[in-house]
Amino acid sequence: MEVIFQYKNKLYVKTAYLYSFKRNRQDFQEAQQHKLDAEFKYKMVKKGNLTVAAAYYYIKYNDAENSSLSYEMLEGLSMGHNMTWDAKYEANITDFLQINLLYQGRYTQNHKVVHTGSVEVRAHF
Repeated sequence: MEVIFQYKNKLYVKTAYLYSFKRNRQDFQEAQQHKLDAEFKYKMVKKGNLTVAAAYYYIKYNDAENSSLSYEMLEGLSMGHNMTWDAKYEANITDFLQINLLYQGRYTQNHKVVHTGSVEVRAHF
């Protein structure tokens, strides 16, 4: 289920809820995932675009987390409470040069918060 609000071409807001269930029939592993997320986009004329998103996950899993199968079934997350968030700013410096600033954060239960940032410059010829 998702709800979207858009005002002209400047503002976009989305919230969504997703429930998923995965089962490995061979070894009987099961994963239940509840995901609640929100996204906000704002376009500023001649200044750039700002996008901010956040997601909360609650995952139940009936096996150990230290295998490639569990990594796939849990989608890289951990059992219990998980959160991800990111912010991105895109701006045109000149007619042919664009800069993107990106920040991502991630929290999984019983682990430290991970912060990642990057800067990208693109030249369009």
